[in-house]
Amino acid sequence: MLGICAQQNSKDVQNKMDFNSWTVKQKIQDFLQTLTSFEKLTIHFCQIAQKMKNPKNSDYQQALQTFHNLHYHEFLYHNTHRTPECRDFIQCLREFEQIKKPKKTEYVELFHTLQAFQKKQLPGGHYNKVPFMFTNRVAEQWFYDEVGIAKSKDQKYELYENGIWTGHTNCPANNASKPDQHLLQIELNEKHKETLLKLQKDNIQLHQDFVSHMEDEYPYKSIQMDYIQRNHAYVRNLNEKYEQLKHSYEQLHEQHRELKNMFTLNQQLNHCQFDEINNLRYTLEMKNREVAYKDNELHYFKNSFKRVRYA
Repeated sequence: MLGICAQQNSKDVQNKMDFNSWTVKQKIQDFLQTLTSFEKLTIHFCQIAQKMKNPKNSDYQQALQTFHNLHYHEFLYHNTHRTPECRDFIQCLREFEQIKKPKKTEYVELFHTLQAFQKKQLPGGHYNKVPFMFTNRVAEQWFYDEVGIAKSKDQKYELYENGIWTGHTNCPANNASKPDQHLLQIELNEKHKETLLKLQKDNIQLHQDFVSHMEDEYPYKSIQMDYIQRNHAYVRNLNEKYEQLKHSYEQLHEQHRELKNMFTLNQQLNHCQFDEINNLRYTLEMKNREVAYKDNELHYFKNSFKRVRYA
């Protein structure tokens, strides 16, 4: 998780932590967990179609074959219960397969039709008009087109303070003069800052050890042994804490999923109960009308009986 540490041989030591790729990967994973299987399928198709530049018929044919082999067949096998939109997607492909020798215009129409099934707003915006999801997904391309500012060496939001990472990344919004909604960063708590400070001190100590052992016969071996002995217990402690946090996160994620399912089920039950209540109320109203009508008939017959009796 901590990525790459780089040490400068100077008094002003900086820890350059490559959290960018981890942060972007986590954002995309969180997004993918919210999708249905069909939504993921449409994104896979758009990603394959996006790679073609000035395609020929053979390129379209190869792209379709790749899509079938990597994603489509697996989707059909695992998803037998399909939405109407999913069935329309399948029907488009089936109708196209009936064409013996499709023309380029027919390929173009098919690809435009299938790409239109992808309606989700993808994370990361665009880079040179290409959706971020379909690029190499580096932080420097995060919402690049949407931020729309010139490249500048002077970033408005500092990446480091006193040699400690601040949680900011190299996304384009880091150059904005005011907080931008596309800013990509990690909120660091006190424990995170303490860990980064400890890593900085360890790097400084490693540099000092390197200088002190320069005159040894095997300086690198001495440095390595000293460093391993000093940090073995600390690294083990970090690994244990990480496993505990990972286990806690998985439990919370599972609880969240169960609560979400319970909430959906309660909504469905409430909807059914509302329908039953409305049906019962309608039935009661009809019965009241029938009783009122019978009461009017009884009153009419009662008056008629009185008139006949006293006539």
